[in-house]
Amino acid sequence: MGQTDQPYEWRVVLEHPTVWPNRDEPAITAVGDVAEIRPGQNRPPSGVAVLGLRELVIANEPTEFRGCARYGIDLLAVPRERLDSPHWDGRWLTVRVAQDHAEGEGASSITLTLDRRLVEAMCRAFGGSGVRDRGQR
Repeated sequence: MGQTDQPYEWRVVLEHPTVWPNRDEPAITAVGDVAEIRPGQNRPPSGVAVLGLRELVIANEPTEFRGCARYGIDLLAVPRERLDSPHWDGRWLTVRVAQDHAEGEGASSITLTLDRRLVEAMCRAFGGSGVRDRGQR
């Protein structure tokens, strides 16, 4: 799906400097199922991810919602120098963040519930630079 094929709200999100800070630098984008949720539908939060030279940014629909009403965007940004390959277990995406070893700190992790199609798009787009499926060998 090209950027012009995406719903307006997601095109605006991708153009925002918080999601893609320097549009002059190359970045890889991955897009999940960003179609509007219709009444009676239910799916995990979807969105977009941008892997730039300096950071990984995941912008997704809020995980806390009632029915099909999802307002706003949840944002996760991790500097590439601290990014330790995200892993997908089929239900949750876990992003490990390496701490400053000079301070003697270990790694921490953030777990996101995301739509499988967003994570699959990230796996395809980012390849060896991004998400790994724990089921893959």
